[in-house]
Amino acid sequence: MPQALNQCLEDFDRLLKDGQSGEAILVDLSSLERFDSCGLAALLELQRRAKACGRPLHWHAMSENMQELARVYGLTAWFVESQPQAQGT
Repeated sequence: MPQALNQCLEDFDRLLKDGQSGEAILVDLSSLERFDSCGLAALLELQRRAKACGRPLHWHAMSENMQELARVYGLTAWFVESQPQAQGT
């Protein structure tokens, strides 16, 4: 699993660098089937990297489990869910 996570982080860093500062990134979590505190830590790392590059990161389709874990760990402010906007709006 660490190798897959490292690849994901490398891909994410590339995405951050290819975009413009201030341009938001929407992460769709609807395909997640299971989620635990390790997953929350990985998403928190994405949030930290995006913030360091000046890119807002928004979440979509967060499961109740993820929302509850964020609440328990006091990270609710980091994981506010956003609704995707239609293109052109």
